[in-house]
Amino acid sequence: MDNRVCFEGVLWVLRSGARWKDLPSHYPSPSTCWRRLQFWEEQGAWLQAWRRFLELLNQQSLLNWEEVFSDGSFAPAKKVASK
Repeated sequence: MDNRVCFEGVLWVLRSGARWKDLPSHYPSPSTCWRRLQFWEEQGAWLQAWRRFLELLNQQSLLNWEEVFSDGSFAPAKKVASK
């Protein structure tokens, strides 16, 4: 299966927040897209793409390194915390 259509299927799931089984039929099967996602992760493709993206932004002076976070994870507050 073509990498491009698998990539578009992965992006559709990530953007929509839908379940893999709800992937529209014009994309490859959900299992094909999922396996390709896993393969790319194992090969380090996502990290490589992210680093290249940051490099391009930096070359265009579109990043303010004084506002960069080293960790983008967060833990949402529990609902009871607001009471």
